[in-house]
Amino acid sequence: MSEEYRVPKREVAAKVTIAGQKPVSLKLYLAGQAASHAGYERPSDLLNGSLSFFPVIEKKGRLALLQRDAVVIMSVPAGDERGEVDEGAGREVAGTLSSERVEVNLDDGSSLKGRVEYVMPEGRRRLVDFLNLGERFLAVRQDETIHLVNKSRITRIGVKQ
Repeated sequence: MSEEYRVPKREVAAKVTIAGQKPVSLKLYLAGQAASHAGYERPSDLLNGSLSFFPVIEKKGRLALLQRDAVVIMSVPAGDERGEVDEGAGREVAGTLSSERVEVNLDDGSSLKGRVEYVMPEGRRRLVDFLNLGERFLAVRQDETIHLVNKSRITRIGVKQ
């Protein structure tokens, strides 16, 4: 009987930096169906959601609960954040894909270089328009890794020409 109430989850490896600590490797367990869009739950859905705490499995197999706002950066494989089907569907519905090369400076003095990709409606396609949306975490892509950066920890974003 209890099997009927189980929610299928998929395991995603992540490297997480918590404020004032070194990055650690963790496992996330994400839902097979996202609450806010078609397709599976992505790491960004977890971080941009409404829950203050979320569960992770630490390297030694222990359960831990992380406070979302204490996460500075969560790094995940690009395929776990942006599936091929999701990307294509989003572009058709929302408009044209924009892409900017950026350097993100954080309040701890560290920086991260990569690419920010986003879809915005006509007349609101500037990076600043996208950054001022309500999501708490910004996705910065470096090759096959996506770094989800807590916007409240960002002090400056330099746009590369």
